[in-house]
Amino acid sequence: MPRPTNKRLQLVRATNQVKLGYISAALILAGVDSTRSYIYCINPHGSTLKRPYVMMGSGNLTDISVFESRWKPDMEEEEGKKLVWNCLTSYPK
Repeated sequence: MPRPTNKRLQLVRATNQVKLGYISAALILAGVDSTRSYIYCINPHGSTLKRPYVMMGSGNLTDISVFESRWKPDMEEEEGKKLVWNCLTSYPK
C-alpha cells in the first residue's frame, strides 16, 4: 500500500499534467509517517526529485551555498532554525 505522502505526490503530479504544465509553479511537498520524513521538489513539467532538503526561489543560488556548507543529517531544531536564519540573512543587499 502506498504511503500517504506518495499518494499526495501522485495527485500533485497528475494535477500538474492535466493542466499541461500551465500551473507553471515549482512546488515543495513534505510529509512525515511513522518511519521517517519525506521531501520532494516537483517541477512545473511534472518531474519529481526526492532530496534530504530542497530550496527554491530567487535567493536559491546564494542560500544553497550557505546551506550545503552547514547542513548535516539529524540536526536539532535550534540548529536548523539558525541555519535557515543564516540563509535568509546571507542574501546580498
